Amino acid sequence: MPDETPWVDDLSYGQVLAKTVERYGDRDALVFPQLGLRWTYSEFNDRVREMARALLCLGVTRSTHVGIWATN
Repeated sequence: MPDETPWVDDLSYGQVLAKTVERYGDRDALVFPQLGLRWTYSEFNDRVREMARALLCLGVTRSTHVGIWATN
């Protein structure tokens, strides 16, 4: 019987993204045709890191609460 524990258990979001980039870095991660947007997992990871650096520059720390408004 295969291990039923999800591979993401006990990993942070960053760790999950890093492992996904290792496995599927050149595959599509995000496609938004209306905007002509297509990012691979590697490109998505670059954007995530860029956003993280921007938040750090704004003074966001581990204990800071951040709200995200994302429409569907």
